[in-house]
Amino acid sequence: MAQSKILVDTNIYLRFAQSLHPLLFRPFCPDEFTLYITHRFQKEYDRQPRLREKFCWVNEDMYSENRSQRVNISRAQQREAALANGYIADHNLAQSLGVQEVDIDILAHALVLDVPVVTDDRDMNQLADVFSIDVWNSLSLMKTMLNCNHVSQKDLDAVVGYMKYMEDLPWRRYIQDYARMFPQSKFNT
Repeated sequence: MAQSKILVDTNIYLRFAQSLHPLLFRPFCPDEFTLYITHRFQKEYDRQPRLREKFCWVNEDMYSENRSQRVNISRAQQREAALANGYIADHNLAQSLGVQEVDIDILAHALVLDVPVVTDDRDMNQLADVFSIDVWNSLSLMKTMLNCNHVSQKDLDAVVGYMKYMEDLPWRRYIQDYARMFPQSKFNT
């Protein structure tokens, strides 16, 4: 069966990759879901001192190597993605949404490839909705991974524990929502 590609945004990658290594290019479930990030991630990371300081593990060899796998995209699709990028960026600006360039690029690629994006970002969700891009949030990704035994409950608890430790929870009641969705979680005690 062919892979079912899923693109992850910058925040999802940073929240998941250390606890669930290797995160990318590792098919799971009968649908062979495979997570990818676009080439712009590294540029964005390199130009953001806050990211480099907070997530210093990103440039370790094993993570860099895992990100080296790129989603296959033809030249025609690259041109379409560049065009879509412009439309999405214009809408982002017009609506004062504040989505970063790297995440606009992810949305453009998802639009052209007709694949979902995993994000917890409200503004990215708004843009995705305007352009009819399928969006999963981190909890739905976790549920899918757990249901097909790609990860354990302990693995997911580690991801959420890392988010909590890094003070990087996607929304105020995230842990409560997580505990409700995952009754076996250590956060349910």
